[in-house]
Amino acid sequence: MKYIDSPLYPSPYPSLGMGCTVHYGSSCYPATIVKVSPSGKTITIQSDEARRLGEHDQNSPQVWDIRPDVEGKIETATLRKYGGWKISKSDSLHVVLGTRSKFIDFGI
Repeated sequence: MKYIDSPLYPSPYPSLGMGCTVHYGSSCYPATIVKVSPSGKTITIQSDEARRLGEHDQNSPQVWDIRPDVEGKIETATLRKYGGWKISKSDSLHVVLGTRSKFIDFGI
């Protein structure tokens, strides 16, 4: 299995404590890698806490204070043949390593 290096997957080698972003449609949710399998093909991630700063209406810029959450939801993601990561047992939840971001698409 090959890792790819592209703008969509900026940090292809997972490491403990690395930030990541789970993409669900056009919304994004931050997480942290809490475990990496010996093969490097499976990671366990934990959802981060994200608190919105500034205005809270859907037309204002979304600025978030993101911090690790020791009580956050834990999920497993696997490396796919094309080089990207997906949440296990899901075809629609993509994971991008190396960056933490949150964005809520209010149009969904």
